Amino acid sequence: MRQLANELRSANRISEEEKSEIDRLFVSVTATAKAVHLIRNKAFAHRDDFLPFDEAFAMANISTNNLRDLMTAALKIVNILLIACDEGEQAFAELPLEDASSILATLSRV
Repeated sequence: MRQLANELRSANRISEEEKSEIDRLFVSVTATAKAVHLIRNKAFAHRDDFLPFDEAFAMANISTNNLRDLMTAALKIVNILLIACDEGEQAFAELPLEDASSILATLSRV
């Protein structure tokens, strides 16, 4: 997404302020994105048989609030880019958020 933002800025499709907002949003969720990447690698994609799921999540030190903030930042970035590409904005519906909360609560008990 950063490369697309750079290309859109170079083409004057987004303003310097919008590019700065995208950069700020990326920085604000960097730690959470790294934690999600750690969980992905340790608990799912490159499953380590010697590392229990709960330890992978504990290593990530991530909360549901962190994940919500990550999703909110991603949505804001995507919407800036969609508008620049003459596409409509996207929004999260509440029902999937309830489902996501339920999934995260279940995972935290595993």
